[in-house]
Amino acid sequence: MSGVLAERIVALAVRCLPPQERSWGQAMQAELEEVAADGQALPFALGCLMTAWRRLPLHREGRALLASHALTIGLILPFAAFHVQCGLRGAYFLIAGRDPYYTVLTMGSAAQQARAALYRDMTPAVTVLLLLLGLAHMLLAWAVVQRRWGRAAMLWLVAGVIAAATVIVIAPIATPTGIVVQWLALGIEMLAIPILARWRIAPTPCP
Repeated sequence: MSGVLAERIVALAVRCLPPQERSWGQAMQAELEEVAADGQALPFALGCLMTAWRRLPLHREGRALLASHALTIGLILPFAAFHVQCGLRGAYFLIAGRDPYYTVLTMGSAAQQARAALYRDMTPAVTVLLLLLGLAHMLLAWAVVQRRWGRAAMLWLVAGVIAAATVIVIAPIATPTGIVVQWLALGIEMLAIPILARWRIAPTPCP
Protein backbone atom coordinates (compact mmCIF):
# COMPACT_ATOMS: atom_id res chain seq x y z
CA MET A 1 0.00 0.00 0.00
CA SER A 2 2.75 2.48 0.95
CA GLY A 3 4.58 1.66 -2.27
CA VAL A 4 1.56 2.51 -4.42
CA LEU A 5 0.99 5.71 -2.42
CA ALA A 6 4.64 6.70 -2.86
CA GLU A 7 4.41 6.16 -6.62
CA ARG A 8 1.34 8.40 -6.83
CA ILE A 9 2.97 11.11 -4.74
CA VAL A 10 6.06 11.11 -6.97
CA ALA A 11 3.83 11.21 -10.04
CA LEU A 12 2.10 14.26 -8.57
CA ALA A 13 5.50 15.85 -7.90
CA VAL A 14 6.51 15.25 -11.53
CA ARG A 15 3.31 16.94 -12.73
CA CYS A 16 4.25 20.03 -10.71
CA LEU A 17 7.57 20.39 -12.57
CA PRO A 18 7.93 22.53 -15.70
CA PRO A 19 8.51 20.68 -19.01
CA GLN A 20 12.22 21.51 -19.05
CA GLU A 21 12.68 19.70 -15.72
CA ARG A 22 10.80 16.52 -16.59
CA SER A 23 14.12 14.66 -16.82
CA TRP A 24 14.57 15.43 -13.12
CA GLY A 25 11.12 13.92 -12.56
CA GLN A 26 12.15 10.77 -14.38
CA ALA A 27 15.19 10.57 -12.12
CA MET A 28 12.89 10.83 -9.09
CA GLN A 29 10.82 7.92 -10.33
CA ALA A 30 13.91 5.84 -11.03
CA GLU A 31 15.38 6.56 -7.59
CA LEU A 32 12.06 5.68 -5.95
CA GLU A 33 12.50 2.07 -7.08
CA GLU A 34 15.88 1.95 -5.36
CA VAL A 35 14.81 3.48 -2.02
CA ALA A 36 11.66 1.32 -1.94
CA ALA A 37 13.85 -1.69 -1.19
CA ASP A 38 15.02 0.02 2.02
CA GLY A 39 11.48 0.88 3.12
CA GLN A 40 12.03 4.61 2.60
CA ALA A 41 9.73 5.04 -0.39
CA LEU A 42 7.11 7.19 1.36
CA PRO A 43 9.52 9.68 3.03
CA PHE A 44 11.41 9.99 -0.25
CA ALA A 45 8.19 10.61 -2.19
CA LEU A 46 7.05 13.26 0.27
CA GLY A 47 10.43 14.95 0.02
CA CYS A 48 10.12 15.03 -3.78
CA LEU A 49 6.65 16.52 -3.54
CA MET A 50 7.71 19.23 -1.08
CA THR A 51 10.66 20.15 -3.30
CA ALA A 52 8.41 20.38 -6.36
CA TRP A 53 5.87 22.49 -4.46
CA ARG A 54 8.54 24.92 -3.27
CA ARG A 55 9.58 25.44 -6.89
CA LEU A 56 6.05 26.18 -8.14
CA PRO A 57 6.25 29.99 -7.74
CA LEU A 58 9.60 30.03 -9.58
CA HIS A 59 8.34 29.01 -13.02
CA ARG A 60 5.48 30.00 -15.26
CA GLU A 61 3.80 26.58 -15.28
CA GLY A 62 3.88 26.50 -11.49
CA ARG A 63 2.37 29.96 -11.14
CA ALA A 64 -0.43 28.99 -13.52
CA LEU A 65 -1.04 25.83 -11.48
CA LEU A 66 -1.18 27.80 -8.23
CA ALA A 67 -3.54 30.34 -9.78
CA SER A 68 -5.90 27.64 -11.07
CA HIS A 69 -6.05 25.96 -7.67
CA ALA A 70 -6.54 29.30 -5.91
CA LEU A 71 -9.43 30.12 -8.25
CA THR A 72 -10.94 26.67 -7.74
CA ILE A 73 -10.62 26.56 -3.94
CA GLY A 74 -11.23 30.24 -3.31
CA LEU A 75 -14.18 30.89 -5.61
CA ILE A 76 -15.55 28.09 -7.80
CA LEU A 77 -15.99 25.40 -5.12
CA PRO A 78 -17.47 27.80 -2.52
CA PHE A 79 -19.80 29.07 -5.25
CA ALA A 80 -20.81 25.47 -6.02
CA ALA A 81 -21.33 24.60 -2.35
CA PHE A 82 -23.43 27.71 -1.77
CA HIS A 83 -25.77 26.97 -4.68
CA VAL A 84 -26.09 23.28 -3.84
CA GLN A 85 -26.92 24.20 -0.23
CA CYS A 86 -29.54 26.69 -1.42
CA GLY A 87 -30.95 24.11 -3.82
CA LEU A 88 -31.19 21.50 -1.06
CA ARG A 89 -32.93 24.03 1.16
CA GLY A 90 -35.44 24.61 -1.64
CA ALA A 91 -35.94 20.87 -2.02
CA TYR A 92 -36.55 20.58 1.73
CA PHE A 93 -39.13 23.38 1.48
CA LEU A 94 -40.90 21.51 -1.33
CA ILE A 95 -40.95 18.27 0.66
CA ALA A 96 -41.55 19.50 4.23
CA GLY A 97 -43.27 22.80 3.52
CA ARG A 98 -41.08 24.64 6.04
CA ASP A 99 -38.61 27.44 5.33
CA PRO A 100 -37.48 30.23 7.73
CA TYR A 101 -37.52 32.92 5.03
CA TYR A 102 -41.00 31.90 3.89
CA THR A 103 -42.27 31.89 7.50
CA VAL A 104 -40.96 35.40 8.11
CA LEU A 105 -42.60 36.69 4.94
CA THR A 106 -45.97 35.16 5.76
CA MET A 107 -45.96 36.96 9.12
CA GLY A 108 -45.22 40.36 7.59
CA SER A 109 -47.13 43.00 5.71
CA ALA A 110 -49.40 42.43 2.74
CA ALA A 111 -46.50 43.09 0.37
CA GLN A 112 -44.36 40.53 2.20
CA GLN A 113 -47.18 37.99 2.12
CA ALA A 114 -47.47 38.51 -1.63
CA ARG A 115 -43.71 37.91 -1.89
CA ALA A 116 -44.15 34.75 0.21
CA ALA A 117 -46.70 33.41 -2.28
CA LEU A 118 -44.35 34.23 -5.16
CA TYR A 119 -41.48 32.59 -3.28
CA ARG A 120 -43.53 29.42 -2.81
CA ASP A 121 -44.63 29.30 -6.44
CA MET A 122 -41.13 29.88 -7.82
CA THR A 123 -39.31 27.48 -5.50
CA PRO A 124 -39.47 24.43 -7.85
CA ALA A 125 -37.85 26.31 -10.76
CA VAL A 126 -35.32 28.02 -8.51
CA THR A 127 -34.41 24.73 -6.83
CA VAL A 128 -33.68 23.02 -10.16
CA LEU A 129 -31.62 25.97 -11.39
CA LEU A 130 -29.57 26.16 -8.19
CA LEU A 131 -28.80 22.45 -8.19
CA LEU A 132 -27.81 22.59 -11.87
CA LEU A 133 -25.64 25.63 -11.19
CA GLY A 134 -23.91 23.88 -8.29
CA LEU A 135 -23.28 20.79 -10.42
CA ALA A 136 -21.95 22.90 -13.31
CA HIS A 137 -19.52 24.64 -10.96
CA MET A 138 -18.28 21.36 -9.49
CA LEU A 139 -17.58 20.04 -12.99
CA LEU A 140 -15.99 23.38 -13.90
CA ALA A 141 -13.71 23.20 -10.85
CA TRP A 142 -12.53 19.72 -11.87
CA ALA A 143 -11.90 20.84 -15.45
CA VAL A 144 -9.85 23.86 -14.27
CA VAL A 145 -7.75 21.76 -11.89
CA GLN A 146 -7.18 19.17 -14.64
CA ARG A 147 -6.33 22.05 -17.03
CA ARG A 148 -8.77 20.76 -19.65
CA TRP A 149 -9.48 24.19 -21.05
CA GLY A 150 -11.78 23.09 -23.87
CA ARG A 151 -14.11 21.40 -21.40
CA ALA A 152 -13.69 24.29 -18.95
CA ALA A 153 -14.76 26.75 -21.66
CA MET A 154 -17.91 24.75 -22.37
CA LEU A 155 -18.78 24.49 -18.69
CA TRP A 156 -17.95 28.17 -18.22
CA LEU A 157 -20.58 29.04 -20.81
CA VAL A 158 -23.12 26.61 -19.32
CA ALA A 159 -22.57 27.97 -15.81
CA GLY A 160 -22.88 31.53 -17.07
CA VAL A 161 -26.20 30.85 -18.79
CA ILE A 162 -27.64 28.99 -15.77
CA ALA A 163 -26.40 31.69 -13.38
CA ALA A 164 -27.95 34.46 -15.49
CA ALA A 165 -31.25 32.56 -15.62
CA THR A 166 -31.12 31.98 -11.87
CA VAL A 167 -30.53 35.64 -11.08
CA ILE A 168 -33.39 36.69 -13.39
CA VAL A 169 -35.77 34.19 -11.80
CA ILE A 170 -34.91 35.03 -8.18
CA ALA A 171 -34.79 38.82 -8.73
CA PRO A 172 -38.41 39.36 -7.59
CA ILE A 173 -37.88 37.46 -4.32
CA ALA A 174 -34.22 38.09 -3.46
CA THR A 175 -32.74 41.02 -1.58
CA PRO A 176 -30.71 43.60 -3.58
CA THR A 177 -27.61 42.65 -1.60
CA GLY A 178 -28.00 39.01 -2.58
CA ILE A 179 -28.33 39.89 -6.26
CA VAL A 180 -25.24 42.14 -6.15
CA VAL A 181 -23.16 39.41 -4.46
CA GLN A 182 -24.30 36.86 -7.04
CA TRP A 183 -23.36 39.07 -9.97
CA LEU A 184 -20.05 40.10 -8.40
CA ALA A 185 -18.92 36.50 -7.78
CA LEU A 186 -20.11 35.45 -11.24
CA GLY A 187 -18.32 38.40 -12.87
CA ILE A 188 -15.02 37.57 -11.16
CA GLU A 189 -15.31 33.96 -12.24
CA MET A 190 -16.31 34.78 -15.82
CA LEU A 191 -13.27 37.04 -16.18
CA ALA A 192 -10.76 34.89 -14.28
CA ILE A 193 -11.22 31.62 -16.17
CA PRO A 194 -10.52 32.96 -19.71
CA ILE A 195 -7.54 34.96 -18.40
CA LEU A 196 -6.17 31.89 -16.65
CA ALA A 197 -6.72 29.68 -19.71
CA ARG A 198 -4.95 32.18 -21.97
CA TRP A 199 -2.08 32.46 -19.49
CA ARG A 200 -1.81 28.70 -19.27
CA ILE A 201 -1.72 28.00 -23.03
CA ALA A 202 0.33 31.04 -24.09
CA PRO A 203 3.78 30.09 -25.43
CA THR A 204 6.68 30.48 -23.06
CA PRO A 205 8.99 33.28 -24.25
CA CYS A 206 12.50 32.28 -25.22
CA PRO A 207 15.19 33.27 -22.70
